[in-house]
Amino acid sequence: MAVDIHAHFFPATILEDIARQETRLGVSYSPGDRVLTFPARKARPLFDALTDLNARRRWNAERGIASQVLSPWMDVAGDELRGSQAAAWTRIYNDGVAAEIEGDRAFTGFATLPMDDGRAAADELNRCVRDLGFAGAAIPTQAAGRNLDEARLDPLFEAAQDLDVPLFLHPFRVLGAARLGRDFMTNICGNPFETTVAAMSLFFGGVIDRFPRLRILLSHGGGTLPLLAGRAAHGSRNNPMVRRRFEAPDEMLKAFFYDTLLHDVHALGFAVARVGAHRCALGTDVPFPMSVDQPLAHLEKALATADLDRDFHQIAELTPTAILRRGHVNARETK
Repeated sequence: MAVDIHAHFFPATILEDIARQETRLGVSYSPGDRVLTFPARKARPLFDALTDLNARRRWNAERGIASQVLSPWMDVAGDELRGSQAAAWTRIYNDGVAAEIEGDRAFTGFATLPMDDGRAAADELNRCVRDLGFAGAAIPTQAAGRNLDEARLDPLFEAAQDLDVPLFLHPFRVLGAARLGRDFMTNICGNPFETTVAAMSLFFGGVIDRFPRLRILLSHGGGTLPLLAGRAAHGSRNNPMVRRRFEAPDEMLKAFFYDTLLHDVHALGFAVARVGAHRCALGTDVPFPMSVDQPLAHLEKALATADLDRDFHQIAELTPTAILRRGHVNARETK
């Protein structure tokens, strides 16, 4: 009963509504080439694998995945929208996902949120969890160029803690993008670096201390966090400018959960051994080029490299179910 906690989907059923409400949403849609255009960046094409839920069901079944959490594609999550447009866009997006997966035990959703306003984000999270049965939310690793601890998001963190749902940190706008423009490095390097910075910002910025029951899931194996937590601890003890002093790297590592998207069985085996299987959850990144095509076989090989074969069931099912807490089925079915 494997659970995939990192996958992406766009609800094509909302495209006609987008075309009718371009001014209110701040987003335009071109039906001929299936392209969405946002105010501050180039158009984003919607490819079939991102919108075809029937094809996704077949893909999952062929790979032994019984349940999958659908996250927004961060490129179209609308993080540049503001005010009423941000609220309207995230609402139509989340409603579209909920309508497509309603009653389907194979899927649940991570909501997209209006990241320009912590209170608005909290309100939409509450709505999505209580009314739509979502399992939590996926949020970008920065908000309007600010680290998450500086973006006035405490209302969101408080809501996630009170609702007992996770926040999934997924990068989109990466630091140093101008230097990473070639060779797909914005993804290869930029994404895990962004995840690392976001996690350390939450830790050093005191968010983890203020919200001790908040569950944060890091994409891409936590980036470089399993390797750099010791360096962070050393730096905190030896530089008075560091906002939070801590002694052992495990203090930082135990503050988060991690998906399995490291693409190297040896690196994944190390990460599991370092942070513990009870903090690692299966993720595929389907349907993007960086997805793992045979995730369970990949996980088996990774665990074998670290003599951790016994942890397969923990990572493939128990940890993702524990992170979701409310169960890995569509909660609407149980109402």
